[in-house]
Amino acid sequence: MNRALLLILCLIIFSCNKGKKESVTEKKKIFEEEIGEIISFVSPSDSQNEIKVSTKNKIEKVNEGTKVISGGKVETKNANALIRFKNGSLLTLNSNTVLEIDSQSNITLKTGEIWIDTSQAVSEPQIEIQTPEHGKVRIEGTVADVKVEKENLNVSVVSGKARLIGERGEIEILAGQEITAEAGKEISLEPIGDAVSLASWGGALRNEIARRLSKESDVRNRSLRGLGNLTANLPGSNTPLPFEMLSQKVSVHIHDQIALTRVEQTFRNPTNSIVEGTYKFPLPPGAIMNRFDMEINGRMMTGEIVERQRGRRILQSIIDEYLWRMRDPALTEWESGTTFKTRIFPIKPKEKKAVALTYIQVLEGEKGRYRYTLPFANSAGPAPVIPEVKIETEISSSSGAPVVNT
Repeated sequence: MNRALLLILCLIIFSCNKGKKESVTEKKKIFEEEIGEIISFVSPSDSQNEIKVSTKNKIEKVNEGTKVISGGKVETKNANALIRFKNGSLLTLNSNTVLEIDSQSNITLKTGEIWIDTSQAVSEPQIEIQTPEHGKVRIEGTVADVKVEKENLNVSVVSGKARLIGERGEIEILAGQEITAEAGKEISLEPIGDAVSLASWGGALRNEIARRLSKESDVRNRSLRGLGNLTANLPGSNTPLPFEMLSQKVSVHIHDQIALTRVEQTFRNPTNSIVEGTYKFPLPPGAIMNRFDMEINGRMMTGEIVERQRGRRILQSIIDEYLWRMRDPALTEWESGTTFKTRIFPIKPKEKKAVALTYIQVLEGEKGRYRYTLPFANSAGPAPVIPEVKIETEISSSSGAPVVNT
């Protein structure tokens, strides 16, 4: 009897230990999941400048293509690095930054500065950034800069929005705003103070990656190069019907190396039907989209940039409810590479639609000489005839009156 009980007890202990071993193995599998890679970096040859990626078992210096593993850590010493997660989110690390990465949606910024761009993420677009002293910053479909320096935190939102969630409550940060949290002081929420410095650091890395993405998307979007267009799919036809472009108005503001461009285009529905329109615009390499507006009942209304799957679900619900409610949304998403896409419903027969988008660029150049290009033609053929074209420019320099060559 005692021997039988002992045998049963041994079997139970063996079974429990086996379960624990499988659990540990499963945790190790999750811990070692590949979630991204270092796709570009700037690190001088001096041995005092380096980037390291570490996991539980090893530390390695960075090469282009170095894998980023969940549960790992990335450190930069007097160098910058750019990480692309598998879901499409981009993280630029400034020099002297320590970043712990639990997953694509959960990271910890121990010290330093990161530039986050989740606008082109195809899944898990939300990123939560844990900070040492001030809780967490939640980023979704947004371009933002987060900086931790000792006990201080600074969050600047270029496009979209973010939230600071901590012991002092929850604070929303909208595009063009920045928040500063210091130990023992009230949290301040103000307009971004130094947009030039904010957009400049890491700009070379981001421009390089944007050029790669632009080349990849060119093959799929040749007819869009340089100009946005609005089309509609009619019942029984597989060929998109282009809308007539009535006008294009462009305003450009350049200060030193930073350019802010607003493009407003007006189209007309050429049909006698209510249709769903698709608007596409290829952003220049390195440009950061920060606003989209559409005219509704004579007023320009701001649209919301969302990840692709969510945008499709929202639009479908609007179409389903259209018989009961008249709505006119501008829901936007990233199609591929640097191509921006908006689906608009409803567009009434012969109705005019004005759309406008704004983007920021860090211009290429050096030593005070920079180049700005405004694409104005299709790569697949000549530019369309536009009845009304207007371009306004405003150029300024912190070193005095600028010299402009065209």
